[in-house]
Amino acid sequence: MNSVILGLLLGLVLPLFCPRLPLKEKNFKGIYIPKAGFLIPFVGTIYSLFQNDFISALTLASFGFLGFADDVWGRKDVKGFKGHFSLLFKGEFSAGWLKALGGGLSGLIIASFLYNSLPRVLLSAFIIAASANLLNLLDLRPGRCLKTFAFLSFLSLLLSGKSYPFLFAFALAFLIYDLREKAMLGDSGSNSLGAILGLSFAYTSLYMQLFYAFFLFVMLLLAEFISFSQLIERNSILRFLDNLGRKTPL
Repeated sequence: MNSVILGLLLGLVLPLFCPRLPLKEKNFKGIYIPKAGFLIPFVGTIYSLFQNDFISALTLASFGFLGFADDVWGRKDVKGFKGHFSLLFKGEFSAGWLKALGGGLSGLIIASFLYNSLPRVLLSAFIIAASANLLNLLDLRPGRCLKTFAFLSFLSLLLSGKSYPFLFAFALAFLIYDLREKAMLGDSGSNSLGAILGLSFAYTSLYMQLFYAFFLFVMLLLAEFISFSQLIERNSILRFLDNLGRKTPL
């Protein structure tokens, strides 16, 4: 309970100082919003270290850093795996492919602390890296990424995955700023939350991991061909959930 209260308090207070930061980006309305999501891996890593949770700290720090690099140096005109890796094959630098390759490597290192079996390591690594990618793709409208994180985190908890009450509480408090368009997650926030979500599923049973990995594979494959935003807008239930809590529904 103390961790939940601490997470809520920090999540409510710290973003208040972010409007003065120089790191801002236009949202879908063309309004410049502070990228305050770096607070999630920063605060989460420190908390995890104090709790002697080395694996969670490594997950948040590595994926948070990769996301922050994309926030600062990323090209917004290049989207998806095809776009970023086409630049790689042309010999051009892209923070996007650096994030993808770094995420895969980080996932392997993290998964190797969890399992000794190579197939299980590869499966867990994919789940961690792909979860980070999925939440990154969903961070296009206020609250969408954080709502997905909250739902899948609760599902993981029900399936005996590891819980992260401090981080969950911090993310819920940050959701208020995200919905009111006072702060945005950016790649740093969405990437680290996705990775920690993947880590929680890496603790579930093998069958649950296989099912979740298949779900991630399908979602990421779909993202290369369709727009999630357009798909959500066409479905009344998804549109309702997506607009829930926003100051101005889309």
